[in-house]
Amino acid sequence: MYQRAIKISVVLIFLGLWLSGCVTLSTFQTAEVLPAGKVQVGAGASGVGQNAPVIMEVSGRVGLGKNLDAGAKFTLLNTWSADIKWQPIKIGEFLMALDVAGSIFKSADENDDLTTTGVYPALILGGTHWYAGGKWVFLSTGGTLTFFGSQNIDLTTNFQGAFIGLSIGKKFRLVPEANFYFPEDNFFIHWGLGLQWRL
Repeated sequence: MYQRAIKISVVLIFLGLWLSGCVTLSTFQTAEVLPAGKVQVGAGASGVGQNAPVIMEVSGRVGLGKNLDAGAKFTLLNTWSADIKWQPIKIGEFLMALDVAGSIFKSADENDDLTTTGVYPALILGGTHWYAGGKWVFLSTGGTLTFFGSQNIDLTTNFQGAFIGLSIGKKFRLVPEANFYFPEDNFFIHWGLGLQWRL
């Protein structure tokens, strides 16, 4: 009973941090890497269910070299993240990429001293206009949160997820997606809709 209560508390704290924009759980990318020197900019909105707040983000990617690109994004609630993607396999139209992302959130509230960091390794499969795969989410949160009174938080957790999405268009792309996450003994869907422009 006690362990179940701890698990539920961890999930509730995680969901609270995620809904406040402290964690970035969207994917918005295929297994395709950008050619060296090419740039892509984008914007997206994502959330859970109908009543949760929508998390807005802006992003950019750049091709670094053969089979390698990197990106960065910023959610409008003060989370910065960056990733690097390597595409080792291309068989006809089928692509496979490995992506590792990291994020950091620092509370902008002058009364809080809360920092959340995350690492998100992912395997992305698909083609130039669709993608699917899985990721592992590692999160660490520490500091003081005054939302429910002054509370010290020291939380580390990890969980798995899967995702599927489309990339519709060529130079200008519409990117709808669904991310499925499994924290502890729970499940939620993180939907997203992105717009991307390849310069």
